[in-house]
Amino acid sequence: MVDNSDKCTICLNTYTLTDTHRPTSLECGHLFGNSCIRKWFNKQKSALCPTCTKMCRLRNLRPIYATQIIACENDGSTQRIIALQEEKNKMEMENLRLMTLVELLQKELKKSSTIKANGTADIVAYRFIKKCPFILKDRNVFVEYERCENVVLMTFCNEQAFGLKKIDGMDMVTVEIVFQLRYKEMAVSAGPGYTRTDTKDVRIKDLKVSPFNDSTAILCYENTVKMINTANNSVLMSVSLQEQVTSLSYDYTDRNVIFAGDLKGWLYRIDLAGDISRVQVGESAIHSIHKINGVLYCGCVSGVYVYDRTIEKYEMLTVTNLTGDDKNVLITVRDKSAMIMHVLVENNLKMAEENESSDDYVFNKHFFNFKETKRLRDRVCDNNMFVINNEKKAVMVYDIVGNVKKVFWCGEIIKAFCIGVDKIYVLTCKGFMIYGI
Repeated sequence: MVDNSDKCTICLNTYTLTDTHRPTSLECGHLFGNSCIRKWFNKQKSALCPTCTKMCRLRNLRPIYATQIIACENDGSTQRIIALQEEKNKMEMENLRLMTLVELLQKELKKSSTIKANGTADIVAYRFIKKCPFILKDRNVFVEYERCENVVLMTFCNEQAFGLKKIDGMDMVTVEIVFQLRYKEMAVSAGPGYTRTDTKDVRIKDLKVSPFNDSTAILCYENTVKMINTANNSVLMSVSLQEQVTSLSYDYTDRNVIFAGDLKGWLYRIDLAGDISRVQVGESAIHSIHKINGVLYCGCVSGVYVYDRTIEKYEMLTVTNLTGDDKNVLITVRDKSAMIMHVLVENNLKMAEENESSDDYVFNKHFFNFKETKRLRDRVCDNNMFVINNEKKAVMVYDIVGNVKKVFWCGEIIKAFCIGVDKIYVLTCKGFMIYGI
């Protein structure tokens, strides 16, 4: 602290801002009342500072517009400021998340009341194909249902940009861009060595919606993972990893943790507080991840890796997809003749408790007798398997023992689908078809 920072050290009176006794600084930085220091110079062009006796010039007097001058020691202050700013940012983000959650829950309640009052149609065919012509060009589109906003999230990719859109789940007409990245922007940020051919295959590689109903989703492209707020279309978090990211998953038991798999078989654990760790589970790309009962399942082309304290590989034919919910894990396997097999994984918790291990798994195989050459993302939900069968051009619903429960006939090649609260949204080559569940 500077002694007598609010008083002139010549006359010992306080400084003012409006008259001749405003604070004035010499070259050396010491402060005095303007009238007092000018009298000190006694009409000379230079004089010694009354405090430090350094020679100062009259023309370098500078008025200071402040009523009180306080100087602080700066030892370690920068680090403290940075730490406090980071803490402030975290608290602001948490506050925003909670406020958003409250708002979305209120909105969900209102929409649920509206749905019950108006009722819903079983099928709405091709209602907005003309408003989404780009989906015909994208061969690897993702669709997910976001419950809080009651919207369908859909990735897109065209000649200028790629990104994520949301479509109102009630009217399927209102469309907003949630996230978009233009190739020109990528070229500018990447530097002079970047060319357009570098971006021709750049698109979103995976998309997952939060299981905690907090209006967030995660997506990845290149080596970047982003967390998106689907309520206000903003980016909450962005992380760059060492390799190209190929898959994502939430931790169903910890909302602050997400998992990512990369092109070289590395599995990343990303804590939203900032900690990132990784372990190599295999040699090839991890195209699917799911965690259930504390066990991580990683799907690769050559098999499934189960990570529970140790890493164990289960050799299979060509694994095209791995998905799950909070009860089951469903694996899609293709043989050399393109015949599809589905494997439902059960973790025998009773045996695990008796053996003090969770390495006891039951693989239930289901053959539904159809072929598929492309990767399609089947789903498991509430002990039901939702399977795309493009030979029948339908989404087949089976129970966990393989019995048919329901069939959604589409009449078109199916590219993707997602499951809402009371609807299933099926994306075909001509648009969406919506069925009541």
